[in-house]
Amino acid sequence: MNIGLIIFIIVAILLWAFIRKKVENSSKSKEMNFVSTEKVEENIELNELFFEEVRNGEKTHILTNTFDQFDLIFIKSLFQAEQIPYHIEFEHFTRVYPFLNSATIGGEIIYILEKNYNDVTKLIEEYNKRKNIPNGT
Repeated sequence: MNIGLIIFIIVAILLWAFIRKKVENSSKSKEMNFVSTEKVEENIELNELFFEEVRNGEKTHILTNTFDQFDLIFIKSLFQAEQIPYHIEFEHFTRVYPFLNSATIGGEIIYILEKNYNDVTKLIEEYNKRKNIPNGT
């Protein structure tokens, strides 16, 4: 009789721990989704602003092609911080076709508005200077 009670208590404790872990993971997941949703909305806003300006007659300029996802992420964050409208072509291509890399299609193409070209080139130059600084200096 005691063994049955002990097994029942152990199973109850394991079940309680499992449910608690699921609830904690669920709440963390919701928090992470909220943050990522904000970033997606911010990207969409800048992308929509880019196309709105183009519809109003603004000229576009191809800034660069990038093959490095880390550079692309950092450049996007620079644009977001400065509220510079941009559009990236083929950004999600590798998610649709994961067996291909971005070099296969020529990289992601970053478009900006011509009126922002000087500001953007200064941002990119500053980024490249800081990127090439060796660690420890």
